[in-house]
Amino acid sequence: MSVSGRASLLVLLILASSVPMLSAQQQEHDRAVGVADAVGKPHVVYLHGKIVQQQGRNAVSPEYGPYEFDEIVGALGEGGARVHAPIRTGESDTTVAAEEVAALVRGLLGSGVAAEDITIVGASLGSVIAMRASAAMENRSLRFVLLGACNDWVKEELDPDLHGHVLSIYEESDVYGQSCKSVVAGKRGISSFDEVRLATGLGHGFLYRPLPQWVVPALRWSAAHGQQLETPESLQP
Repeated sequence: MSVSGRASLLVLLILASSVPMLSAQQQEHDRAVGVADAVGKPHVVYLHGKIVQQQGRNAVSPEYGPYEFDEIVGALGEGGARVHAPIRTGESDTTVAAEEVAALVRGLLGSGVAAEDITIVGASLGSVIAMRASAAMENRSLRFVLLGACNDWVKEELDPDLHGHVLSIYEESDVYGQSCKSVVAGKRGISSFDEVRLATGLGHGFLYRPLPQWVVPALRWSAAHGQQLETPESLQP
């Protein structure tokens, strides 16, 4: 190699070594900061259940059937919200995942989106992540919708320090997630709390599809404190 060639290679190596690898949460932050055109619009952050993390967006449960990820994302956006739906992979740690969600939300806030216009919707394991993110951000203006979220482990082991406006939606036949009333009790960071009890008979599978029974209350909860969302005819109960 010529002297000039070696010099060029050295410059490239120096430049390459000076470019840091972005963490996942920093990448989410940077993407969020780039949505300045969406300021003044409602934003929904959807956090899927564990099976999507294990199998991908086309996950299928032998007990509950297909997890309709794309349909759920579409339904949450039909009212006019911009939906952020990152897909976790592998055995993602819930604490790390919560940090990434917090980074995404902070990116939105940093770009000018009002906290009142941001709703985090968590399904099952996604609810655990949402609760950890709520505790990390300590923002009383954000809104959270927790689907099939609460049980003895969440109450006794996780004991999340929740902040913001919290809506719990659970299915009475679900053996994994029930009422969150005992979980939110005594949490001073909570600005408001409400709960919806469903009777679909679908067990934990109720959150595998965009049922109007939970999508409509979630959108209404989002609109109650921020920008008004339209409820499309296709989601009318």
